[in-house]
Amino acid sequence: MDAEIYWLRSRDMPWGDYGQILLNGISAHLPRVNGRLQLERTAPFVPPIAFPRRGDVIVTEAVRKGFDESVLGPLPVQQADLAKVVKLEWLHWDREQPPGYLPPSADPEDYVLTPEHDASLCSQIGPLWEVAPMTVGLGTYRRVQKRPANFHVSIQIKHPVPPVFRVKGVPVVLVREDVGKLLLALTDDGLRLDRVEAEISDY
Repeated sequence: MDAEIYWLRSRDMPWGDYGQILLNGISAHLPRVNGRLQLERTAPFVPPIAFPRRGDVIVTEAVRKGFDESVLGPLPVQQADLAKVVKLEWLHWDREQPPGYLPPSADPEDYVLTPEHDASLCSQIGPLWEVAPMTVGLGTYRRVQKRPANFHVSIQIKHPVPPVFRVKGVPVVLVREDVGKLLLALTDDGLRLDRVEAEISDY
């Protein structure tokens, strides 16, 4: 039996990889500490939901609380650590023009990796949470287009379908349609939902 299942992706941004780093930050450079993701990003703006690496999903305290108070809650999360925060006021740059500032290296990650850590910004941001759901079922994940990146995702799972979950073989967070709609509302359309090919069995 088919069902509407989606995977959570970063919304589109101007400026290509530069825009994605500014919006989402980075989680690939530092190892976890006591199981907690180590996030590096710009501030003071932090989006309600961010995707610092494919498969990593970070939400603010407001989103976590809103989800937990809904009929679909609680959201499966674990706290993430703000390992590095750098001040960069990019939110009001003209999106019809090139970025207002480029790192001297021209490497998008150097928006975050090169400047010094600004500890004073951490308290302004507040707690951040990594979405950490259970793994059920199996799936396949393959790139079908390089730029812009596009993938085909196919999964096989059993009833009942959890609100938020992962499957073996697919490195992304998956949600039911009702969960996707709630997250869109809680994040002011701050994410992209891509439908996956889903086969759901009763046994």
